[in-house]
Parts: sequence; C-alpha cells; structure tokens
Amino acid sequence: MKKIFFCIFIFLPFLSFGQDRYELCEIHLYVSAPDGLRGRAEPNLNSKVVKVLKYAERIDTDRRTKEKYTINGITDYWYRDTHGLWLFGGYLADRFENEPIIGFWAEENNLRLGWFFYPDGIVGTGLKDAGHWRGGPYKLDKNNNLSIEFSQYRDDEVYKYTVTGRIEFINNEKLRLIINNETKILVRDNSR
Repeated sequence: MKKIFFCIFIFLPFLSFGQDRYELCEIHLYVSAPDGLRGRAEPNLNSKVVKVLKYAERIDTDRRTKEKYTINGITDYWYRDTHGLWLFGGYLADRFENEPIIGFWAEENNLRLGWFFYPDGIVGTGLKDAGHWRGGPYKLDKNNNLSIEFSQYRDDEVYKYTVTGRIEFINNEKLRLIINNETKILVRDNSR
C-alpha cells in the first residue's frame, strides 16, 4: 500500500504538467485563410499536419493556448477544435465583417428553422436539429437582392429550382428576408 501511495505521490505532478498551458474556450470560428488552414496535432508549426481545413469551414473550439504566438507577423492564440486539431487563430474569424449575412440565422417565429450562409456562396436552410435541409449557391448583389439555386433531394431524385428575393438588414443581429412575397425575420444564432 505504501508503494502505491508513493508512486501516485511521485507521479501526480507529472500528470498535471502542461495542462495549465491551455484554457477552456468554447466558441465557433471560421477559416479565413483563402487557401485553407493546416490543422496540427500540437499547437506549433513543427507539429504534424493532420488535416487541411477549407476556407470558410466552421470549427467549434474547446480550448486555446494561454499565451499568444506570432506567426508571419500575426499574433494570436492557437485554438483546438472539438476533434483535437490545433489551428492558429491568426487565420480564423468569428464572422466575416465585410459580408454581414455570413453565419447561422434562425427564423424569429420558429427558432428551429435555420438558414446558414457560408462565405463560399452556399446557403442551407431547414430544421436545425433534424437534418432536413435544402441548399445551393446564392448570390447577394450590392443592392441586397438575393438569388438562390436550391437543390433538394427526395426519393433518390434531385429537384432544382431558383428563388429570388431581397434582404434588408435591421441590425447586425437581425434581418428581414423577403422571398416569393413572403417575409421572414431572421435572428443571428451564435449557438451553432
């Protein structure tokens, strides 16, 4: 019994070594590097590249380094996603400020219905928790006129159709979406 206690006592400091280098950080970020971003096994440039994430790909983080690092003249934290990949924060964005529609929106009158506008020009819409989605490329011109080329899969067939409408921004967290003479108020949903 004394030997077991002694081993635990001796190795206890080693078990916690390095854990204080990180802190909890549960946020959603997007890859802002146009050529994508390398996800690494550890938070440093010498670490193995596990996966390359695409531009505008959303990541959910669970922690970040306590210290900031400088890479290519950019100073930021390393963030770990929920799959264990480490990504340098200098090439991540919490939203795309020059494109205010980017992100996840929920319909104000039915928060289960969502719209996700990706920075690469794709939109998806449907029930947030059910997997019933339709989507396709969208275009938003400088006058906020919207065109969406939907593809919907049903019974192993693809149905394609185009809808047009308009977006009116109420503020950064709320917009009015007018499609086929129907108006929906969408609110930004940062829980996704």
